[in-house]
Amino acid sequence: LAASGSARAGPLQVDGELSVEGVVLRDWWPQVAPLVRLELLDGKLGAATRFSVAATQGASAEPAVRLSQARAELTGLWLRQTWDKADFLRVPTLAIADVEADLAMRTARVGSIASSGGRVRIEQSREDGFNVERLVVAPASRSSPSSPTAAPVPVAAPAPAREAVAAQPWRFV
Repeated sequence: LAASGSARAGPLQVDGELSVEGVVLRDWWPQVAPLVRLELLDGKLGAATRFSVAATQGASAEPAVRLSQARAELTGLWLRQTWDKADFLRVPTLAIADVEADLAMRTARVGSIASSGGRVRIEQSREDGFNVERLVVAPASRSSPSSPTAAPVPVAAPAPAREAVAAQPWRFV
């Protein structure tokens, strides 16, 4: 992890750069595993971005957050189906580059997406339909049957400004 930047007060403004390299996906897979019927065998991630965070007017106003020159690269991604141990996806490299995003405006632009090689297995069986239909775990089966059902945690109502932003779809330009 590498980070650098600067900050100033009145009004608050933070600008900087953030990067991570060589993130082993297996270390993070336990967060994803309950949601999919895939086993991660290999893969690493590298990512970097320039960022800008600025205070905005109004008590309930969200800060303006912008990303620029963002990039991400997956290397050696290898996933297999849990039910039959067949390879599902192998991607030697997948790179996304020159990404810009404005969180307040809910806009994003992707400069390029590139991959070398790669295989994805999509098949249909008479009994089960397409394998891709089985990849995502249904929400009802995500919780453990042996664990008691927890009461829902109350969530504060969103501020009106947040509601308006949340109602806007993201636009890719």
